[in-house]
Amino acid sequence: MSFTSIIFGLSVAHWLVLISAGLSTIGSGAYIRDTIKGTTKPNRVSFSMWALAPLIDTAAAISAGADLWATVRIFTSGLMPLLIFLASFVNLQS
Repeated sequence: MSFTSIIFGLSVAHWLVLISAGLSTIGSGAYIRDTIKGTTKPNRVSFSMWALAPLIDTAAAISAGADLWATVRIFTSGLMPLLIFLASFVNLQS
């Protein structure tokens, strides 16, 4: 089985992108849950900066016609900090 084998219509490289995005989402989901509960207090400046750069990169990549599979991971790396940043406003104790 080579690295470019097809499994359920997707290559192994595409599956790795999906698995990576899924794991990132699971980890960030736990942090978002704790932020809403008030058990963690994310630094809003840090999380806004961590969200801003990848989202700008995603917009630039899409406008330049980059491969969307490669862009998914960049988008996820900006979306999760953005969601954590937004969750910090749900509970004012966080």
